Amino acid sequence: MTNNNQEPPKFMQGAVYDSHTRLWTIKNDIAIPEITANEVLLKVDLCGVCGTDRKKILYNLKSGPRIFGHEIVGTIVRTGFNVNQFQTGEKVVIFHHVPCENCEFCEQRMFAQCATYQSIDTSAGFGEPSGGGFAEYIRIPNLVVQKGIIKIPTEISWEEAVNIEPLDCALKGVQKAKINEKDTVAVIGMGFFGHLISQLCHYCKAKTIYPVDISEQRFSVPCRSPEVFLKQVEHGQHLSSPNKVFVAVANMGAILTAMQGVQPRGTVILMQDLIPENEILNRLSHHEISFNVEYKKQSENIKTKVFDSLPGTEITLHLPDVRISDDDMFLKILKLIAQKKLFVISSYSSSGTGHLAATLMFQKLVDISKIMQETRYISLANLPEIINIPGQKHVIKYD
Repeated sequence: MTNNNQEPPKFMQGAVYDSHTRLWTIKNDIAIPEITANEVLLKVDLCGVCGTDRKKILYNLKSGPRIFGHEIVGTIVRTGFNVNQFQTGEKVVIFHHVPCENCEFCEQRMFAQCATYQSIDTSAGFGEPSGGGFAEYIRIPNLVVQKGIIKIPTEISWEEAVNIEPLDCALKGVQKAKINEKDTVAVIGMGFFGHLISQLCHYCKAKTIYPVDISEQRFSVPCRSPEVFLKQVEHGQHLSSPNKVFVAVANMGAILTAMQGVQPRGTVILMQDLIPENEILNRLSHHEISFNVEYKKQSENIKTKVFDSLPGTEITLHLPDVRISDDDMFLKILKLIAQKKLFVISSYSSSGTGHLAATLMFQKLVDISKIMQETRYISLANLPEIINIPGQKHVIKYD
C-alpha cells in the first residue's frame, strides 16, 4: 500500500551487466520496482560512475546480471503507506548502504565492515541489489529510508549534490588520518577522488598539500609527477617530506611512491580498495586493516597473518632480516615500511550516513567547482563505452 503518489510508467530503461558473458545490454523493458509500506520509489536524475563499480565490472568481481550505480540523486515519486518523513516531488541524495550503528565495527566507525551495511542496498529490481542507479528508477529499502536519504536544499543543484556520496567516502579517510594545521600532506593520484581528498585536507587547514599525478594537470590543478615529487623530497628542493600521504588510486606504483616520499615515522593512508595486482594489499585495504612492518630473524607467513586478521584491526607484519629482491614490488613496499617505521591506515567506503559530507556541500565549505567544470555528462546508452576510462569523472544524466 502506498500514499498518494505520482504515477510512474510501468517499464524503464536500465544498463544491465552480465558477468557470465561480460556484455552490456541496454534494456527498455525493465519493470519498475514495486515497493512495500516502508519503502520509497525514486526516479534517478543523476548517477555518478564510481571507480569501485568500474573495477567490479572490469575485473568481473560480481556474479550474474545486475544493475550497478550508487552515486545517486533523484526525485521521490512514490512512498509506502508508513513513510511520513518524505513527500513525493522532494529532491534527495541517497546513501545506498547504511550501518546498524550498534555493532563492534560501527563503534569503531568502520561502517563498511558492518554486516548490516554489507547486506542492505538499493535496487533497480533486476538481479542482485547493486545500487541500481544505472536504471531510471530504484527501490529504497526501509533501513535506507530511515538513515540514508538526505533532502537537497533548493539552492543546491543536482550537479553539486551528486558529489556528496563520494565526498563522504573521502571524508572518512581524512577523518581517520586526523588531518590538522600541523600536517604536510601529499595526495598521490589527483583524479576525481584525489581532488576531493585534497579539498577536504584544505578544509581541515593542513599546512601544505602536494598534488601528485602522472598528468601535469588534473581538474585544473598543476601536479608534480611521481618522479619530480620524489626527487624534490629527496633533495629538499622546494618542499619538505610530507608526514601524511594519501594514496587515491588503486595502483602498486602509487603505493610505492607514497612509501618512498613520506617522511620517516609518517603515515600512509590507502584510500582505494580492489588492488588487483596484490591480493594481500587488496585484503588489507578492503577490510580496513591498518598495519606496520618490523624485521624479525624468523619470517612469518604474511598472507596467513593478513587473512586471519579480523577486519578493522591493527596488525604488525614481520619480515626476515635478510636482503629482499627489489624486483618484488610488494616486498619492496613492506621493506620501506619497516625501514622508515611507517604506519599504514586503510580506509574504505563511507563515514556513516553522510550527514557531515552533505553539510559541507550544502554550506559550500568544500570547493568542487573544478570537478563540476570537467565532469562529463553522458546518456545511459554511452555507459558501456566509458566504463574502462579511468580518471575522468562521468555522470549519467536522465531526461
